[in-house]
Amino acid sequence: MQTIKTAVIGLGVISEVHFDYFKNLEELKLTAVCDINPERVKTAAEKYRVKGYTDYRNMFEQEALDAVLILTDHFSHYPIAMCAFEHNVHVLCEKPITVRSSQAQEMINMAGKKNLVLAVDFCLRSIPHYKKIADIIHHRLGKILRADIIETRYFRTMAYYKSAVWRGTWKGEGGGILMNQAPHILDLIYWWFGQPEKISARLANKHHDIEVEDDVEIFMTYPEDARLRFYSNTWETPAGEYIYIVGEQGILSVNDNEMKFSAFERKIKEIINSPSDSLKDQISHTEKIEKETIPFSSQYEITKNFIDKLLGKTENLLVSGKDAAGSLLMANAAVVSHMQKKEIILKNFHPSEFDQQLEMLTSGKQRLTSRD
Repeated sequence: MQTIKTAVIGLGVISEVHFDYFKNLEELKLTAVCDINPERVKTAAEKYRVKGYTDYRNMFEQEALDAVLILTDHFSHYPIAMCAFEHNVHVLCEKPITVRSSQAQEMINMAGKKNLVLAVDFCLRSIPHYKKIADIIHHRLGKILRADIIETRYFRTMAYYKSAVWRGTWKGEGGGILMNQAPHILDLIYWWFGQPEKISARLANKHHDIEVEDDVEIFMTYPEDARLRFYSNTWETPAGEYIYIVGEQGILSVNDNEMKFSAFERKIKEIINSPSDSLKDQISHTEKIEKETIPFSSQYEITKNFIDKLLGKTENLLVSGKDAAGSLLMANAAVVSHMQKKEIILKNFHPSEFDQQLEMLTSGKQRLTSRD
């Protein structure tokens, strides 16, 4: 049986989630682990009986690797991935792909040049009810007219932000909820609807003593004036998820664990011009959709898909580098939109605009302020 010799770089909390399902991927052969913390390296190397390193450059030089799983801080994804590509190693990267869209494109270009695979662990794509939402959007709703997505499952205390010096800082994370928690939902939006034509955003720091945003609202405009609003924060509890999508052929709604789809008899334009004044008369049926559980962690399917791609068992990645760069561009544009108080036309947006803005924020020359 062919196996993929794989290393893990970054041995923080999330690494245990990945190590746990490795036993169910017999074609993945864990070969080495790496972290800047020697104690973490020693513990993991002994536990999994593999070689341990504190410098990823040394590891790439000394190990004959096929693939690497990058689980480090946001800013280090780019240099580690580029080093991996230089050593002809395929990359599966934790979200976000990196902080800057400009660097994400360099990663994609390098992987393409070397004929290597670049995948990103946006694991919500492996969850059954999000797959069902994608199927309904793409095949049953018809032309999308509007959508409202509210995600407040990311509550964080100040103890969380104080647990590491890099948390809640521009220099350490490159942003707040937009760069740390909300990328998962931005990825779903990119998957479900594609990239919008225009973005206007409002960021705020409402309830935490941190540099970055703990509250975000993004207004997106799609072709034919379809509108989408996305809102999320890290201060609200109890948690909740609300999705409401209106298409010309039906309405899809998700309210926490309750999910349903109402199909129209005819397109909404025809209903509006019909002699009946009751929408109820125009609904052909409403179906409740059960949320399914999955046997392994949501990360498992992403990694299995990555390994299958390397072994030639599948042509398609669940989340490619290009996919991840698409949602990252939306996040970068949202920061610039807020800080410069303007709507961003994405086809005219250059990644260097975010790079310059981030430099102002990390240097302290600018601070996050409210947008009037």
